[in-house]
Amino acid sequence: MKLLKVNQLRGDMNTDKENSLGLLLYGFSAAEAGLLKEKTESFHESDIIFLSASEREEFTVKDILNMSEHSFGQALDERFIMFLGFDDDLIMKFMKSFPSNIRRPIFCGLTSSNIEWKVSYLMNHLIEEKRKFEKLSDD
Repeated sequence: MKLLKVNQLRGDMNTDKENSLGLLLYGFSAAEAGLLKEKTESFHESDIIFLSASEREEFTVKDILNMSEHSFGQALDERFIMFLGFDDDLIMKFMKSFPSNIRRPIFCGLTSSNIEWKVSYLMNHLIEEKRKFEKLSDD
């Protein structure tokens, strides 16, 4: 499945940078998002845009990408991080440097399919994929 670049989706994600990078977070508190932001500054020279899907379960991913205001709610058990515009190397750097004091989410990338999905559907889809993968790993 081909991952989409951020500037293919919403222009420049409200920045002047041609190849902006972003993370769409669901189920993270503001404090956790702040820790993640600090961590990303240590391995990437330009700003990474942090967007929140929290408390927006009935919106599509595309709707959220086009919103200008993003606030973080309470930390949830079910959570994900969607990579926006990251290449494989940066995804691996991010995942390897993920803070041990934050509960690990399900990671995913933005695709031409899931951009049209509601956040609630995406979360359920990711949980189901994780269950299938874990079952295969156990066999």
